[in-house]
Amino acid sequence: SSEAEVTRIGDVEALKEKHRTRMTLVIETYAPEMLASYQTAWDAHDAVHVQLEAIRQERKAEIQAEVTAIRAKVESGELTLEEAKAELLTLREANKAEHEAIRAEIEALKATYGQDPEVVKAAKEALKVAVKAKDEAEIVRLLGDLLAMLEKHITFDNMKLDVLN
Repeated sequence: SSEAEVTRIGDVEALKEKHRTRMTLVIETYAPEMLASYQTAWDAHDAVHVQLEAIRQERKAEIQAEVTAIRAKVESGELTLEEAKAELLTLREANKAEHEAIRAEIEALKATYGQDPEVVKAAKEALKVAVKAKDEAEIVRLLGDLLAMLEKHITFDNMKLDVLN
């Protein structure tokens, strides 16, 4: 992976930890009975995302190995440059078709398990407002809503994992 990608991943991890630290403080203050459920959900979310990333990296390595094998055949004289170009084009088209089929399955899953990012964002913003106002009932309600949204997202990610496996 490139340095920029590593930096981006590091930034995402730092933001995630900052968010979870703030959420933990709010949960501990207003709804300590939800803390174990949130921790379980966060752990499940992290685990499924590790698996999704591993599949992505594995597929990337498989494609690179196929390209490297074709390149080696050209260098050994087993394939001409034109034959290699044809094989690479065939490989590219097959990968594109597979990618599009997977994307279509995932889009279909979104209809059942997906969430509107704007709804999630609005709930997070409402939580910030409720915390500033120290509106305990609203905070507890929103924490429950956000936990349900997170659990639905994890279900979606697990379904996506099933499609990719």
